[in-house]
Amino acid sequence: VMDDSIINPLYGGVDKYIPGECPGIPSSGAIKPVQENRFEDPTDESVMQQLDTFQRHFKDVETFSQTHNNNFYVGHRPVLGIGCNSSHVVTLDWTLQQSLGPTTLDRISGIITGHMHWLQALQFDNDSLPAQLVVGNGGTKLIQNYINQSSISYIDLYVGKPEYNIKGRIQKGITMSEFGFGIMERSDGGGYDVTFHTWREDSRSVEPIDFSMYIPRGPRRKGNNNATIDHSQRIHSHAVSKLRSFY
Repeated sequence: VMDDSIINPLYGGVDKYIPGECPGIPSSGAIKPVQENRFEDPTDESVMQQLDTFQRHFKDVETFSQTHNNNFYVGHRPVLGIGCNSSHVVTLDWTLQQSLGPTTLDRISGIITGHMHWLQALQFDNDSLPAQLVVGNGGTKLIQNYINQSSISYIDLYVGKPEYNIKGRIQKGITMSEFGFGIMERSDGGGYDVTFHTWREDSRSVEPIDFSMYIPRGPRRKGNNNATIDHSQRIHSHAVSKLRSFY
């Protein structure tokens, strides 16, 4: 679990995005989201300090992930989120992405966050990146979704330092500005079935939406077992059969 409340996103972040026409299906190639580099703001004096802070935290995350096969990262800001600012797709959060090491996320199966006041769920080809769940539609004022749903599976996500080559093509996903919640249930095979539900004003009822995902049993990427573990600080987790996420 990460407390990332100190982060100052570029020019106010997702809450200040400008409405526009987000890209549709490209005529060729893929859509590569823009990274919102905080160094572009000359008045932001906290960048280096915050990068140093979260680089240290993510080293701890990687170490802790060695203790179990199934690992989920929980925070406020999405690590692998996407949004639409004017006419281009962006990825957030830049500070967290730039703080990642080359193998930080190898044993992380899914990332559960809020911050963006909508629902967003992204799954990547061959589990090249952890599934990103943004369950930010639980009850507060929603922000408008501008993502073109038909283009989501054409997005290639590149995050963090280029030399680390942290990337993945979105296999399927959804963004939705309607109130609701997600349910994660342990499957018989050891993975997790994730479904989403929304409030329908016309019928005055909670109904499932036509989107779900399956997060396979971990570890997500095999072979990353090289971290040094201090077993006196080992994290013991209590398994639950069902997790309802209201964020």
